[in-house]
Amino acid sequence: MTDLLFWGVDPFFSGNVQIVIHQLNKIQIIENGFYFVKDRSNNEKEWLHPITRVSVVGTIIQFQEFQEMNKSKGRRVFVIDDGTGKIQATQFFNSNNENKNKNNNNNSNNNYNKNKNNTSGYNYIDENKPNNTFGNTNNMNKINPNNDFKNKISNFKKLRNYYLGKLVEVNGFLNSYNGYITVKINNLKICTDPNEEIVHKLEAMKLWNLFLSKPFEITSEMTLVKTTLNINKKNSSLDLTNPNSLSETLSTKILKYFYEMQDKLINNDQLINNQLLYSFAADYVEQYVKDKSSETNCGIKSNLKKKTFFGGENWKKEKIKAIFIEAIGSLIKKGEICEIKETKQYWLTKPILMDPVCRVIRQLSSQKDLKIDHHVIKREIQNGRGVQNEYRKRCQHVSVKAIHSILNDLKEESIIYETEKGWQICN
Repeated sequence: MTDLLFWGVDPFFSGNVQIVIHQLNKIQIIENGFYFVKDRSNNEKEWLHPITRVSVVGTIIQFQEFQEMNKSKGRRVFVIDDGTGKIQATQFFNSNNENKNKNNNNNSNNNYNKNKNNTSGYNYIDENKPNNTFGNTNNMNKINPNNDFKNKISNFKKLRNYYLGKLVEVNGFLNSYNGYITVKINNLKICTDPNEEIVHKLEAMKLWNLFLSKPFEITSEMTLVKTTLNINKKNSSLDLTNPNSLSETLSTKILKYFYEMQDKLINNDQLINNQLLYSFAADYVEQYVKDKSSETNCGIKSNLKKKTFFGGENWKKEKIKAIFIEAIGSLIKKGEICEIKETKQYWLTKPILMDPVCRVIRQLSSQKDLKIDHHVIKREIQNGRGVQNEYRKRCQHVSVKAIHSILNDLKEESIIYETEKGWQICN
C-alpha cells in the first residue's frame, strides 16, 4: 500500500478517475473507509492507488425516486449499465431548489415552448401549461393532498420515461451499501453523442493499463523525506502523554519550518519578527495541549452537556468581555501594542501583519470554548516602510490602529462603547 504520507501526491486520490464498471470490482474498501485499487497478481494483498471519485459512462436501465409526502428533499436511484457491468448511482435533490431553477430558466428563455426536443437538464417538463400544477404558481395554494400525490406520480412517470434508455456520464464519490460499491452523484450529464461512450472506454482502458494497474512510483525526493521522518521518529524522545514534551517538539518544528520558508515567501519590506511568531506559535500549541489534557482530567466535557453552562446572551457577552481583556493584556505585556493614556486607544508598536493579533484573540476564545472568529477582521498593513521610520521615534506618531476593526465589531455587539476618554466596557 502507498504510504499515507504520499496519498495527496497521487493524482488519482483527488481527481475523477475514468473507469468502466467492470473495473470497479477491483476496487475494494479497507478498514478505515478508504477505497483502493486492488492488485490481483500479488495474492490479493497489494493495494495500488487510493481513489475517492470516479467517472462512468453508461445507459440508464432502471430509475426510482424516493420522496416523502410532505417533504421537498428526496433521492433518485439510477442503475447504469455500460456493457461490462451494472452499478447503482444515487442523486440527492431538493424539489424547491429545482422549481426555482426551472422558473428562472423559463423567464430568461422566451422561446422555451418552441424547443420541445431539448434534452438538457430538466427542461422536458412544460411548466407553462395551465394543467401542470408544479409549473402554475397561482394554483399552489389550491393543492389538496390527493392532487399533490397524483401530480407527484405523474411527475415520476415523466422522469422515468425521460431517463430510461438515456446515455449519461456520471461523476461522483465512491460509496458502499450492503457490501456493494455505489456512486453518490455529484454531476449527471446526458450524452448527446453516442461516440462519447466509446471514447470513455478507450481512455479508461488506457488509463488502467498504463497507471492504475501499476503501483505508484515514489521518487528519490519522496524516499529522502520518508527516511528523514523515520530517523527523527526513532531518535525523538517525544512522550505523547507529556504535554510539555509535545508542545516543545511542535514549537521547535514550527520555528524550523518558518526559518526555512521565510526567505522564499516574505519580502524584506514585510519581514516578520521571528521570535514574535515563534512565541505565538509556542503559546498556542502549549495552551492547546494543556486544554486537551485538562478536559479529560477535570471533566469539562460533562459540563458542556449542561444547559446551565451556556447561559444565553448574557453568558456570551461576559465570556467575550473576559477574552477581550485578556487579549489586550497579553499583547501589552508582549510589547506588541501600547496604550495611549490620553485617548485610551491601542496602537501597533511594530510594522507587522495583523495575523499575530488575530491569533491571540482566537487562542483565548478557544480556551473559553467560544468561537468569535467573526469579531476578528484580518487587515494587512500597507504602509510598512513609513511605519519603520516612525518606529525609531519610539512609536510616538504611529498611524495604524492595531485592533480598530475588533473594537468596532464589539461596539456593534453592545459589549463596549466609545466615550470622550476612549473605549469602555459595558456593564
